[in-house]
Amino acid sequence: MVLRFFLLAVAFFLSCTEVERDNCYDEKSQNYNYCYSEVIGTGIKLYDVRDGRVYDAFDDREIQDGRTLWEIAYMTENLGHNANGSICYNNDETKCRANGRLYDWETAMTVCPSGWHLPSYEESEKIEFSFGGSIATGRGFSDGSFSDLSTSYWWTSTEKDANNAYFQYRNVGVNRSHGDLGDKNYNLLSVRCFRDQL
Repeated sequence: MVLRFFLLAVAFFLSCTEVERDNCYDEKSQNYNYCYSEVIGTGIKLYDVRDGRVYDAFDDREIQDGRTLWEIAYMTENLGHNANGSICYNNDETKCRANGRLYDWETAMTVCPSGWHLPSYEESEKIEFSFGGSIATGRGFSDGSFSDLSTSYWWTSTEKDANNAYFQYRNVGVNRSHGDLGDKNYNLLSVRCFRDQL
């Protein structure tokens, strides 16, 4: 058991070293922002050069008659970049380390690393069964309160009007996400970035 843990730790370390970063270079954005990783097989890693964080991500696609109808690469973890307009659930830094940060909508629109973006509602709908996880993130509000630690929420870039934008939410134990509307200036929600089209 000890040997197995040691080998897994070494594998993860090697996937995140400066040497591995050479495999994470994106020609389009001319930035070290994602890489394909041997450690997670068909998954990918998002390397955020702003703070050195590494996130798990996945490359999803639909193929019909040999043609790729659509392809989306998206984070399977919540963004944790510390930006103005973001907080930790209950102002607890340990929640940020485990669940990522909560962002107001305006910050969410610009907080993704270069080469990635906040998804539209349409994009997020394509992976409604993939959004989520076993740990709920809850949500915050601009008045300093927090709620719903049994549920996770993620902003989308799609606005309904000047005051409201769509988000996805998912309760722990439920196998799909759902959409709803939220006040852009009142809610603070999680962010999952999607890769720009190559």
